[in-house]
Amino acid sequence: MKKTSKVIISLLLIISLISGLTGVSYATGALTTGNSSMMVGVGKADITGPITKISTGYNSLGDLISGLTTRLYARAFIAQEKGGKPVVYCSAELVHMTESIKPAVIKELNARGLTQYTEENVMLSATHCHSSTSNTSWYALYDLINGVPGYDDDSYKIIVQGIANAIEEADKDLAPGKIVLSYGQTDIESANRSISAAQWNVNYKDYGYSKLTDIEQALKNPNKEMQVLRFMHGNDDIGMLSFFASHGTSNGMDNRLLASDHKGYACLFVESAMGGDYVAANCQTASGDISPNLPDPKAEAITDAFLRPADRFKNLDAIENQVYAGQQEADAMLRLLKGGSGVTTIELSGPISVNYSTADFSNISVDEKYIGEYHMPYDDVANAKTTEPCIGAGLIAGDEEGAPVDNATEGSVRHNYYLDDNGNVQVEKVNFADTISLYGLENLMGPIWPTAMKLLQSDSYDDAQMEKVVCLAVGKLMQKNQPLQLIRIGQLAIAGVSFEITNEQGYRTVAQLEDTLSAIGVEKVILSTHSNAYSQYVTTREEFAAQHYEGATNLFGPWTGPAVTQELDRLAQDMVKGVASDKGPGLRNSAPLLLIPTYTSILSPSADKNNPGKLVTDTEKSYTNNNWVYATFESANPRHVAKLQLADPDALTDYTYMEVQKYVDGKWVTIKTDIDPYTTISFDTKANTATVGWLLRGVEDGTYRLVYNYITKTGDGSLLSGLVSRLDTNTNSYVEGTVTSSPFTIGKATVPSDATTPDKNDSTVDSAVVDKTPGGNEGSIPGLDNDILDKLVGIIGDGNVNDVLDKIQSGNISDLIKDLGSDKVDQIKDLLGSDNISSIISGIQNGGNISDILDNIFGNINLPDINVPSNGGNTTKPDATDKDKDTTTKPSVKPDSSTSDIGSDIADQIEDKIVIDDNSPLAGLDETESDSLTIKDTTPLGSNDSALDSGDKELIANTSDNVAPATIAFLVSTISAAGAVLVATKKSK
Repeated sequence: MKKTSKVIISLLLIISLISGLTGVSYATGALTTGNSSMMVGVGKADITGPITKISTGYNSLGDLISGLTTRLYARAFIAQEKGGKPVVYCSAELVHMTESIKPAVIKELNARGLTQYTEENVMLSATHCHSSTSNTSWYALYDLINGVPGYDDDSYKIIVQGIANAIEEADKDLAPGKIVLSYGQTDIESANRSISAAQWNVNYKDYGYSKLTDIEQALKNPNKEMQVLRFMHGNDDIGMLSFFASHGTSNGMDNRLLASDHKGYACLFVESAMGGDYVAANCQTASGDISPNLPDPKAEAITDAFLRPADRFKNLDAIENQVYAGQQEADAMLRLLKGGSGVTTIELSGPISVNYSTADFSNISVDEKYIGEYHMPYDDVANAKTTEPCIGAGLIAGDEEGAPVDNATEGSVRHNYYLDDNGNVQVEKVNFADTISLYGLENLMGPIWPTAMKLLQSDSYDDAQMEKVVCLAVGKLMQKNQPLQLIRIGQLAIAGVSFEITNEQGYRTVAQLEDTLSAIGVEKVILSTHSNAYSQYVTTREEFAAQHYEGATNLFGPWTGPAVTQELDRLAQDMVKGVASDKGPGLRNSAPLLLIPTYTSILSPSADKNNPGKLVTDTEKSYTNNNWVYATFESANPRHVAKLQLADPDALTDYTYMEVQKYVDGKWVTIKTDIDPYTTISFDTKANTATVGWLLRGVEDGTYRLVYNYITKTGDGSLLSGLVSRLDTNTNSYVEGTVTSSPFTIGKATVPSDATTPDKNDSTVDSAVVDKTPGGNEGSIPGLDNDILDKLVGIIGDGNVNDVLDKIQSGNISDLIKDLGSDKVDQIKDLLGSDNISSIISGIQNGGNISDILDNIFGNINLPDINVPSNGGNTTKPDATDKDKDTTTKPSVKPDSSTSDIGSDIADQIEDKIVIDDNSPLAGLDETESDSLTIKDTTPLGSNDSALDSGDKELIANTSDNVAPATIAFLVSTISAAGAVLVATKKSK
């Protein structure tokens, strides 16, 4: 076992050197010129808006956003045949693409002279990011049930403005090019959070899960195919549009910082990896019951709360939940972009066409052919019909990801239908007293309870909603008409719907559309959910009967799923015929006369009367990695930023709330801004303070400082002044300022005597150099996936471990590389990821020590300094302005026998110095020992070949039944504050 550990540790370093010689790049292979008649363009714009006193789509009454960790963006993609009309797909990092946004975007584009863009050829979608802003609907339902009830016009206008900016930028970018579709299966972690409801589907038995536990089924059930559209100008990559089903809930309900969640992180990472002005969007498909979080293996029931990465890995901070999940999606996006084994690639050849319609979903008769076998035994299929939108009391049970209420067992709040012995339909009504607490409903509905039940006639739709226990009819609080849209680009069609659709219903809808559209050469249909509007969930008929959270919020009744399929198929059939579908009843295209604003947005904020910029709490003098750095300042009202942005859209083009600066060669250089997922700014609006935070992961030694950029407002602060400024477009009353913390050091650095703290306008500040790589120097994510070592061993071959180690120890590196072959080297490079490889190369070349190098990649390893001789080279990042230019300086010393010092000796030192943290899992023992255990005492790992010294450690978990004892490779992975965590991967016999 110890030999295997040396091999893996050594291989990580050697493959890094190999990669340094061969180059590390995400550049993709060239394709043919393609359809020369196609024009493509991409664009990106900020849509962040207010960051305080506003709701997300994932909180309870009174829970408000109070700051920012990552900004929000809109990303637009345009395709057009020469002489034809363009089609637009724009992805926005929002929880809901409320029905109010698209008509305003179209109006804004038309006002700018871009009249070619209409509701028919523009599709807007939301990533369903639950840590983004809400309060933008023209209807009461989605504005009332929020952290703060009401409508926020500032947020709304900035979102509209930003989406229009992204589309306009994409329009300006139009040039001859091509689009390539790639799709394939991934190993991204996800789980069906309502597997108990999915088990009701009549075809569920076809999946062959009968011998699996509920948790295993939940992990296996999701559709893990990802689709990627590669946009190119000639042979140059300019952007990527990817689709993958995963709820935007990586950040928990107690998060109070605006963030783009894991899909946003994936976009930032891919854009950084590709360089230049590359635009990467990561969109939703049928994710209604699909979570990026995983069930708790210790939970009493599968319906218990799922675990986020920080719950599973104690070394992770909660802020890294979106990083962990996002990195997996980013890696899959880049892999599919490259193509290769397991990836289907189609160069789209045109033609480009669209079809758009609307339908009143409260009154759709569903044809039996769209139902087929998928119904309950007691259903009257011949008279299937949708109904008035109603919320079910079943939502009071919450969902597995921590919904706002938890007053019943999920699935228990339902009317029970069945056939008696004579074949007659019977129903047992729910007993409220035994099932739920109405206290939860009162909290949920807040100001519209209890009179809402009578005013909205909530007891009138029980029969039509069948199993649903109707608690609130909402037809007067939301739009009943729903948009439906098809965009076809040659062999591909994108179907846009306003709902969030469950995994199984997504399969059924896509299958029908692919069957219909195959007549005109469409090979692939992508279901784009959360598009053009928002109207809650759509489940299968059977899942609706189960009345879990998704079924309770499937508003239009039990037949909504087949109705969605039928209405989209209507558009598909018309597209095959070459005719436009009837536009239907249409959607509201202007705001109502009366919108109830939130109390925070009704008036412009008063003038600041405190002392914005004053340093309240300074940083410490020095820090080490894996700790937080904070500085607190007196703040201006952050709402001023949004007000100024609206008054003068060009005033804040490069504005950032905070910065991290590093002292380099006599100048302060901005290395991070509020784009970075490891930085935060949070506001205490009562105390008028702003706290700037930075989580240190793999940061280089040096001198740093935190910066707060504020915009303050002058005036007398009176109510009259506030009322006047609401209509005042004069921007002179806003003043921008900057304040910094004292310099502090990280690692072994000392503060230079000339490192003062000037204004950012001072000549010693260089803000042109910004590290836009998410997370900076720390590598792809803090910690490796638990199965990465298993994969490494699989690549080199289990039987070759001793031979590989011998070559490392003897210095025969050239023979090792030759034996592995370029194919295996490439596999290992792909597995490690370019960030990890680059970090190792840089550390080795610059004479670093193994402890720090591995710290930067895998966490804070408790090791002595083990110095590596410098190779004399220097690695620089690729020029951000030229994504096709590789500016990486190659190592000046080839990996010869001298690199054997980076092998077994270091592995020995690492293994002998590892400290096991309390309650840390250690999987993988020798042949004679158990396969799963936990170490209770913090004890150094001995140098013997066995992983354990049984005398001073307590075994508290036994062998798993389905994992055989095995000889297993292990490696240091991630670290908690108390010491190193040793993680071994299981390789069954």
